[in-house]
Amino acid sequence: MNNAGNSGKRAGREANTTNDEIVDLVDTSGAVTGSVPRSKVHGNPALLHPVVHVHIINSRNEILLQKRAASKQVQPDKWDTAVGGHIISGESVQEALAAEMQEELGIAPENVLFLFSYVHSNVFESEFVYVHLMRHEGPFCVDPEEVAEVRFWHPVELESVLGDGGFTPNFVDEYPMLKPYIGSTPHAGQ
Repeated sequence: MNNAGNSGKRAGREANTTNDEIVDLVDTSGAVTGSVPRSKVHGNPALLHPVVHVHIINSRNEILLQKRAASKQVQPDKWDTAVGGHIISGESVQEALAAEMQEELGIAPENVLFLFSYVHSNVFESEFVYVHLMRHEGPFCVDPEEVAEVRFWHPVELESVLGDGGFTPNFVDEYPMLKPYIGSTPHAGQ
């Protein structure tokens, strides 16, 4: 469903009419070493840059995934982390996750837990990923420019199709690190 009230991109993106916001470059500990336009990090795996992921788990310990919109430059039409995006230069991890959650799912962060960080690299890019988890039942208001659809997956169902090519390589690599946290984190208010 479209979130007509969603104001869209955050201020750093609105100011840049080319949608080529500036992102920081980081070392393998996450310390900032420089900055470049976002377009430079895609296609150059030597440029490690920070991103945020938020995994959404419901009360049945099912994981919410988003199917990326067909118009996305990277991994279109593939299932991926519920919320994910680049951290704009000068933006905190918390500011980025709040903005991405609003942009992609139309929700605000509540009791978000930081789980871990790691470096994900492939032939296209290298990301320093800050991984978070939040419990939420929905509803979600997706931006169709960002997300084709969302749905909850039971871990058994997800694991039975994870290697079929319908998921982003980043999610396939991250899921084994995430799996121990599914079902072991408290529900909001507990």
